[in-house]
Amino acid sequence: MTSEDGTRTRVYRVELGGAAEEPWAHCLKGAVAEGFSLLVYEGGSVADLVACAESRGVTALYAVHGGEWAAHILGAPDFVNRAFAERYPDGVPALTPLVAASEGPGSGDPVGELAAPDDWPACLHGEVAVGLSLVLYEGGSVEELAACAGEHAVDVAWVLDGGDWVGWIAGAPGFVNRRFSELYADGLCPLTPLVVRSERPPPAAAPGSGGDN
Repeated sequence: MTSEDGTRTRVYRVELGGAAEEPWAHCLKGAVAEGFSLLVYEGGSVADLVACAESRGVTALYAVHGGEWAAHILGAPDFVNRAFAERYPDGVPALTPLVAASEGPGSGDPVGELAAPDDWPACLHGEVAVGLSLVLYEGGSVEELAACAGEHAVDVAWVLDGGDWVGWIAGAPGFVNRRFSELYADGLCPLTPLVVRSERPPPAAAPGSGGDN
């Protein structure tokens, strides 16, 4: 809102009827580390996302769809960010996972743990394409993640822990995946974002098994 004389502006967030019973405390979920982090956006316009990212000290955002990456560099000219804007002409969908870059300082997760929606379509939310994809895991043990990965033709999955990439490789010996298993000894939280890699097309998906990310 802008004052009548145009000298003052204020931005307000309004919850309309039908909003989630427990609205997010912030528009980007996840801890921001110096370097790269995996975050989840609550949904909204690209302009809203950029404002939200600025408030968390994020300098760049990366999305992937169909194996193709698109970047939004905060403060860059429009032509630099055109691919990102064209990917989301109608806004960025709710529960979109993103890779975020930050020069620090880091900040904790302002949202905390969220339960997966009641209409959660499958163990992984988002399209798994040949190559790299960004998806959300519904939550569960590493063993359950392994079963889920098999259903979606996922060969490798990565998370970010304090700016460091930690990987899990399907079928690898236990010592290869030890750091991942130790990190999630108590299981992965609902809505954990993952970067995954597939070397082959996933099996035919059941209706509603994923969505654009």
